[in-house]
Amino acid sequence: MGRRAGMSLVSLSLYILIIIVMSLFIVAKPNPERIEDDGLRDFAITLDTSLSQWYAFHSGSYPETLTTMIDAKVLPEHAPVHKFTYTTNGEKTKYHMIVILNNSTWTTPGSNL
Repeated sequence: MGRRAGMSLVSLSLYILIIIVMSLFIVAKPNPERIEDDGLRDFAITLDTSLSQWYAFHSGSYPETLTTMIDAKVLPEHAPVHKFTYTTNGEKTKYHMIVILNNSTWTTPGSNL
């Protein structure tokens, strides 16, 4: 008895599985809210880094507001600082910052107040 030419049931099943998985990726629509939230989280981490650099170059004090950093050209004019709640302690040596996401708020990792 010789081997028959053609696909086996296992290889046919694998091809069908690959086609189904690929079609799920093609058909699935991106979630714009999640994309925006991820972008704001990424910007928050960048903002934390900018605040630590500000602290190092300004005698150990954080800015009064985030718009101060825009005015000083540290942040771009289109930075979405309106999505952030930023406060400092009286001596401006510590800060707390949260970002308002679509369904929640997120405290930035660099917050130390």
